[in-house]
Amino acid sequence: MDVSQGPKNIQQGFSFSTLEPLSLPADYQNRLNQLLSFNEKVPVVLDTNVLLRLYGISGSWREKAMTFLSELGTSLCIPKMVFEEFQKNREKVVEESPLMRKVLGQNSFALSRELKLYFDSFKGVDTGKAEVLLNALEERKGAVQKLLANDPVMQWVEGLEVLQGLSSEEKDFLKQEFRALDPSGKTPFPGKGDALHKQRFPYGDYFIFHELLKLMAEGQTDVVFLTLDTTKGDWVNRNKEPFPVYLEKVFRGTGHLFGVGDATRIMEKNAGIHFDVRPTRNEERMSENHALLLQGVQVFHPKFGRGVVGERFVQGVAEMVSVDFPQGKRNLLLNRSGLLVPVTWANFHCLRKAIG
Repeated sequence: MDVSQGPKNIQQGFSFSTLEPLSLPADYQNRLNQLLSFNEKVPVVLDTNVLLRLYGISGSWREKAMTFLSELGTSLCIPKMVFEEFQKNREKVVEESPLMRKVLGQNSFALSRELKLYFDSFKGVDTGKAEVLLNALEERKGAVQKLLANDPVMQWVEGLEVLQGLSSEEKDFLKQEFRALDPSGKTPFPGKGDALHKQRFPYGDYFIFHELLKLMAEGQTDVVFLTLDTTKGDWVNRNKEPFPVYLEKVFRGTGHLFGVGDATRIMEKNAGIHFDVRPTRNEERMSENHALLLQGVQVFHPKFGRGVVGERFVQGVAEMVSVDFPQGKRNLLLNRSGLLVPVTWANFHCLRKAIG
């Protein structure tokens, strides 16, 4: 095998499909454990999902996570493909993040759907309510832009080393190679999940793998790659263990070990951060309903029927909502208002047309 140091081009004989797996050394498991314990100073590379997850945790955990990651390895870096994916998906993730909820004071995920509320079942749209809604939308847009302009995660990411990336010739070669792989087969490969579900551009993980391959070959170094990918099966199996064929192909091409680590496990073990904490779908749905219960919105309650939302207020430590039902006004605990849902859903364009 050619493991000489210096520039390496991705081409026939030095790519995922054309590198034959090479048996790993007998002590490879111990060496991998050392890598993933960060006992060796090697480059630590982050996947896109790790960067985006920083928006989904609390501010104190985010600071702790960024500090922990910054102290790993001889260098903390990201592939160029990761940086491009991060930039592409960042705004969408920011809109749904705790950072946005802090700015807006309510669930921003729900705010993205507010425009669907005001097309009532009786014919027509209430223009006054629509104006309130559009003002809320403008406020949300302004908050998003303000947060994007003063984004602590983006500022931290911009300070990371970004790999040089692949040439256009290398990308063209890899696209052709990728299209020849069988996503319905049993053999894993980077981007297999995207090949099944992302028809427009499924090459992201495949490009990332080859950026790492070049980094290891040119720098003659082992590498640790941290990812959260466990559902698509692009990097690790269901047990969050790397696919042996990845390690064997990288070892053939570089003579070094490719340490793929689950960022969730590593964050919890080394930094005490529960990096994968997410609300359940029921919690998301209830939070979404809460944010949609704006004054004047028609709602339905299984016991009291249809009603119209009045004011929201705090009583003690409980958040309450006042609703006018045909039988009279009732004050309901908002943390139980998953039962209280909007009556109708509207189309944004209809709303715009109705109010001019």
